[in-house]
Amino acid sequence: MASSRIFFALVAILVMFWAGCGVLDHPGEKSQRQPIRYESMGSHVRSNSDEEILTLINNLQHTVRQGLGYGVTLYRLNCELFVPLDGRETEATILLDTRFPGGDRCTFSKVLAQLIAKGAAPIPSLLAHLNDSRLTGIAIERNARSYVGGMVFEDYYDRNTRASTLRQPASIVQEPPTVWLDDYTVTVGDLCFVALGQILNRSFNTVWEQPTNKQVISSPTHSSTLCSTLREEWSNVTPDRHLASLIRDLKTPDSNRRRVGALRRILFYYPEHAEEVVRHELLRPMYCLATAREFLRGEIYPEKDPVVRQARHARRILKHGPQFSDGVCLCLIEDCRWEVRKRQAEESLRLLYPGTQPPQWLNDSGNSVGLSDLGSVSVDAQAQFIDGLGGFKSEVIDETVEGLLLDLGKGYYNSESEANLVSACIRRLKANEYSSRVQEWLQGFQKTR
Repeated sequence: MASSRIFFALVAILVMFWAGCGVLDHPGEKSQRQPIRYESMGSHVRSNSDEEILTLINNLQHTVRQGLGYGVTLYRLNCELFVPLDGRETEATILLDTRFPGGDRCTFSKVLAQLIAKGAAPIPSLLAHLNDSRLTGIAIERNARSYVGGMVFEDYYDRNTRASTLRQPASIVQEPPTVWLDDYTVTVGDLCFVALGQILNRSFNTVWEQPTNKQVISSPTHSSTLCSTLREEWSNVTPDRHLASLIRDLKTPDSNRRRVGALRRILFYYPEHAEEVVRHELLRPMYCLATAREFLRGEIYPEKDPVVRQARHARRILKHGPQFSDGVCLCLIEDCRWEVRKRQAEESLRLLYPGTQPPQWLNDSGNSVGLSDLGSVSVDAQAQFIDGLGGFKSEVIDETVEGLLLDLGKGYYNSESEANLVSACIRRLKANEYSSRVQEWLQGFQKTR
């Protein structure tokens, strides 16, 4: 215990030191990511006329370089990565912050980036061109070194499993009969698929490689099922409906990546609505999954008497608030999926939460995303959310983050999780001089560690 207290005391001291000297940022990167300066690409980027959108879509056929989401790489374009905020314009292409194992940055098409920057305006045209079979200059060849994999069509369709109205239960819409390919040329419709994913906060990839050297092609041009599924869910999208979809992703996400991705798109596309939405999210009560796990494995699972277990559960909720109950319930549901704890977890779930079924906020891999339908959020998810604010300037948001920071340090959360949230708050606030209240709180926080 003594060594643990010393370790977290050092963490607190280092947090204050790092915040002042910028070490908390990624090595070699600026302290705040700079958005791509779309004005430098030409005045047409700011215009959303149908003619100019169609011109950009037509120009996709001249794309010759593979990029993230439409190239052979183990990396996939996830919804948290947002090209307008994670890229840097060069003469030839867009360089993303994401790096390949060798250190080279992933790239992205300028024309695609321009379409994505327009937000909801190009969505109808992109949907209309999903079956556009015009070939680009991106030719993918089967990996000749692959003895296990190969190249194959598979219809992967990403959706928010907690908010989508689609009938399909899984992320893969349909797996066509296996047809092994020797090569494939990316189409204009494929690139429209990738652009839609970036705008809509979905992980739409048309080409990627699995660790087995299996090269996967998800092409709405090839698959009428994938094409029709996209049009079914996203037809008639207006800016208001686009914003409403992003807010649903923010409030009822199926993963923390979905939540952060929605935040970043709201900040970029709809900054006039950002303060109210972000402030509401920052004021959500928090629980700590690590603390809930420690409680279950230390005080609930070993105890045989159900009355004692119920009493311990009630006392802890009285101390930490009703949001702690959310964290305990999530951990119990997680443990139900592991054979080593399944019996204990199921018994405790029936005792403490009678009638509870595994809810939708567990993702397909069985991991909790740290959110519940009761309005609370995990400490770790809130740290990721604050980091997702990036360089967005708002006194209202800064004041809310400061209030959240000053309310920490009361012993409700696991030390490591709390230290991560403290670090995220400091990274957000360090652009301004700390208030005297924050400085005083940091000194007290250091003593308690």
